[in-house]
Amino acid sequence: MKNFHVISYVLGDYLIDDIKVEVYYAPAVVESFYSKKEIGQLIERKKGKNVLDGIFQIIKSRTSELGVFEVWYDVIEYRGIELIWKSIFNAERRKMGVEVLYSKGNHPEQEALH
Repeated sequence: MKNFHVISYVLGDYLIDDIKVEVYYAPAVVESFYSKKEIGQLIERKKGKNVLDGIFQIIKSRTSELGVFEVWYDVIEYRGIELIWKSIFNAERRKMGVEVLYSKGNHPEQEALH
């Protein structure tokens, strides 16, 4: 095989108060902010604070503003890139799942990228 590409979501684990939050960042989101080399450094944990943490801070702020943990669709902007996020909440397990997608609003002529 000449070329090998990994296209996968990146999972970040966070907390909002006592609620576990799992954030799934779509490949197009990660590739918007990081080079392939930097993605490797993230995997090897050679980077401390990162862009993905900044995206989570916006989501955390939005849940506080909205007063809910379950959001069907919300558009945010981070470093000039439009992102779409949605979440589900399981109150019994005190767990929130979030998916962050790259918005086609960044390139309206194209279909939505995941």
